[in-house]
Amino acid sequence: MAKIVKPFLKAEKDFKNELVIGVLPDHPTPCKIRTHSADPVPFAIFNPSIKLEVSRKYSELSGKEGECGLIENGEDFMNLFLS
Repeated sequence: MAKIVKPFLKAEKDFKNELVIGVLPDHPTPCKIRTHSADPVPFAIFNPSIKLEVSRKYSELSGKEGECGLIENGEDFMNLFLS
């Protein structure tokens, strides 16, 4: 994570607080079963213009409890990401 996300966060000042980052896998691979599954894909969106009152973790469990609910397809994810 430090080698991938950290450079983006350092460069964020050059984007005048308009850099939005989406983090998600191409498919879920829960540690419990150690293979691909048909479970929903967990995701996280970093948007500097949105301040959260509580901290969040990126995990399968947190994804199931996330405030975005179940996103049905890529188009819905992109609409959420771009809004």
